[in-house]
Amino acid sequence: MNTPAESYSPLSCGLSLETDGAPAPKSNGGFNFALSKTEDERKQVYALRYRAFVENLTHPEDFDSDHEHKLWYDALDENDYHFTVHNENNLVGALRVHRFKSSQGEAPLPQGIRDQYQLDPFIAASPDGVAFLSRLIIDPEFRHGSVLNRLLLKTFEAGLNNGVDFAFVNCRPALVELYERMGYRRYTGNIINP
Repeated sequence: MNTPAESYSPLSCGLSLETDGAPAPKSNGGFNFALSKTEDERKQVYALRYRAFVENLTHPEDFDSDHEHKLWYDALDENDYHFTVHNENNLVGALRVHRFKSSQGEAPLPQGIRDQYQLDPFIAASPDGVAFLSRLIIDPEFRHGSVLNRLLLKTFEAGLNNGVDFAFVNCRPALVELYERMGYRRYTGNIINP
């Protein structure tokens, strides 16, 4: 699925992310954190993305999404994991994680993305320790609280216990400072996301 072309800043952070076996759901101040496992759980994530991103755009038709079912997903969702946070059984946040593991044979990240983000040197340095994080979404009603920090903390905790040495994200240039405060750092110039 396509989105309008925009400039993004690739960033990297040294951490690990769990992908082999889901962490047990944990409660933290009324929030439950888990790893999505079922197609229904994934559809909840796609619906949250649609509500938060597509419905709030001036030209939602520019997004290649399932407007009939109000879901936003793409080809990368086929080989991913979603760390999620629920409040009173309502999904309020999610973060998509792709993990490269040499033992998988075929990389879950297409070569085009590996080339665009210049990931191969990191994969060479840590064949089983590279992850690509994307589609971070927090329900607009929860963006001014601690949900973002808690979701990232739970994701980082899972990662620190499971062998990923490098995690990569991209963000709009205006958000680079925020991600740098979280421990990410730029490792290349800006890119244009087609």
